[in-house]
Amino acid sequence: ISVGSGRASLYTLKDITESRKVEHLKLANLIKARILGSLSHELRNPINCILNSLEYCKKKLGADMKSQKNINIAITNSHILLNKYNDLLDFLKIEMKQLEIEFAFFDLRGIINS
Repeated sequence: ISVGSGRASLYTLKDITESRKVEHLKLANLIKARILGSLSHELRNPINCILNSLEYCKKKLGADMKSQKNINIAITNSHILLNKYNDLLDFLKIEMKQLEIEFAFFDLRGIINS
């Protein structure tokens, strides 16, 4: 507060560091979401092509046991990679508040026993 010449002035200081940090974090999350969203097509399609090619090789080429084992390993790992990528996209949808929840009935005992 400053008083002089019959007038009073009030000065306030506001630390905007926190609000700028929040703005930067929001912008970073938006950029991350856009990048991951654009990668959806670029990653999922090649993985599916790999899986389809491996399934074709497994069914049509009649490879020996060692080759069948290697193909099965490649198929399993491709499915794992695709599932991890789908999980990543689900987390992105959660962050962007765009995840749609599906309700489905399933056999819990059958899942546990298998």
